Amino acid sequence: MNEQLYAAKKVLKKLERAGYEAYLVGGCVRDKLLRKEPADYDITTNALPSKVQSLFSHTIPTGLQHGTVTVVYNKQVMEVTTYRIEGSYVDHRRPDEVQFVSQLKDDLMRRDFTINALAMDHQSKVYDFVNGQKDLELGWIRTVGKAEERFAEDALRMLRACRFAAQLSFQIDATTLQAIEKCKSYANHLAVERVVVEFSKIWKAKHSSKGLIPLVQTYLVKELPPFYNTIRDTNITDQEWGVLDKLKSSEEKWIYFLYLVFRENDISKQVCFANISQVIPKFKFSNTEKGELLNLLFLISTWDTDITIERGKLLLLHYHIDMVQKAQRLWQYITRKQNVSLPFDSWWKQMPIHHFSELAINGNDLLRVTGKPAGPWLKETLQYLYQQVAFGYIQNIKVVLEKEGGNYGAGLTS
Repeated sequence: MNEQLYAAKKVLKKLERAGYEAYLVGGCVRDKLLRKEPADYDITTNALPSKVQSLFSHTIPTGLQHGTVTVVYNKQVMEVTTYRIEGSYVDHRRPDEVQFVSQLKDDLMRRDFTINALAMDHQSKVYDFVNGQKDLELGWIRTVGKAEERFAEDALRMLRACRFAAQLSFQIDATTLQAIEKCKSYANHLAVERVVVEFSKIWKAKHSSKGLIPLVQTYLVKELPPFYNTIRDTNITDQEWGVLDKLKSSEEKWIYFLYLVFRENDISKQVCFANISQVIPKFKFSNTEKGELLNLLFLISTWDTDITIERGKLLLLHYHIDMVQKAQRLWQYITRKQNVSLPFDSWWKQMPIHHFSELAINGNDLLRVTGKPAGPWLKETLQYLYQQVAFGYIQNIKVVLEKEGGNYGAGLTS
């Protein structure tokens, strides 16, 4: 038994000894039944938040208004939430109010999907009021109760259904799919950040297409911010879905998926640089993520199969081998020219250095050699030396670089 599960069971037993019911609930139960290691363990109980806080020495009032207390036990962190039912959802995202209840069944019946509406006690007995175990066996994603009601309450559930389909390689059942198509406009209310989180989880799945196909076929993707009213194409072939599943990194999957939905038509081979580059900032990625995606997009859209060795090495110096290889793979898949490739691996191995920090000279050395005051010339000279060494034109030896840098820097006026 791992430390997290051991701590969770200790919390269950302590609540029970105090006279309360307590169960593992949701995703951790689902994953255990699928013989997967849960990422975390959530607990549900009929103890009120104040009682939970009084029973444990280290708690954090994470969401008391919704009945949630974070308990830290043996350095393990878990959320303990009181049984509850929820009021109306005016914004299709969050309940206006919650009401604490005493029955486990009432709490489980408010949850999104049957496979997430399972509870387990400390002896591993499962409590299932919605045939969630049967759906796990069959590999189905199905809502608890009427799908349209569940999606009207929380529009994110539609995207979560697609995400679970990808993560678990399950199918979304027909009734739930129909409800997604009918309720898809509710997705306008979602925050971009939540959309990005769900996509990020889809990209980590072995078969991302399992979640993306229903996302596209129900036209839900056209209602998601920031895709709303901008997507041009949803006619994606099985072969193209297969390509997406072959891609390893989230950056590659993002760019390829954006290409698929922003191209002008199903036979277009253009990368649609303008369309994609305009939408990327709207996803509110971090500056690093946004920079990587835009660099990758630029490389693909300007790909030159007749590039010279020197120009190819310049690309490697500027973007590094990983980024250039990703761009080449994507260019090949988009243009369907897998047999057309450039020897970037060979060029990379030929280069004596790959990072600026490997240069055997620094700015202070150049200032000493030239006697010149610092200025723009210094950066230009160091960049020149870096390139000359990387290309193998001069040796990466300090005295050699001082002489070459001194001569080069002396000729610069600033």
